[in-house]
Amino acid sequence: MDRLFGPNKHGWRLFVTIVALAAGIAGLLGYRFYIGGQRIDRNATALTALCALRLDLENRIKGQRQSILNGVVFLHRHPSGAFGFSKGEIRASISAQRRSYENSIRTRKALNSLDCGK
Repeated sequence: MDRLFGPNKHGWRLFVTIVALAAGIAGLLGYRFYIGGQRIDRNATALTALCALRLDLENRIKGQRQSILNGVVFLHRHPSGAFGFSKGEIRASISAQRRSYENSIRTRKALNSLDCGK
């Protein structure tokens, strides 16, 4: 025992060095866990927002589909146009609605991989 903690005290220096290194490593690990926890919170918030977007998109797709059908039925009932709108304008509107619908479908497919806990 005197050899480790004797007059030159190299044993104490080694002991203090080991304790300091252990404290430093513990501090770094604690900081790493803290940062990881913050990242998990941000990811959970982003997932919630994306799931809300997907739900809104699903509802919008239903409305777009119905709007396209209504436009086709309207054009069928008024083949020459109506209310100051020509047949071409009505067809252009239906085409624009179809493009928007198709874009919404593609976006929904991209969001299908999310685990929204249905």
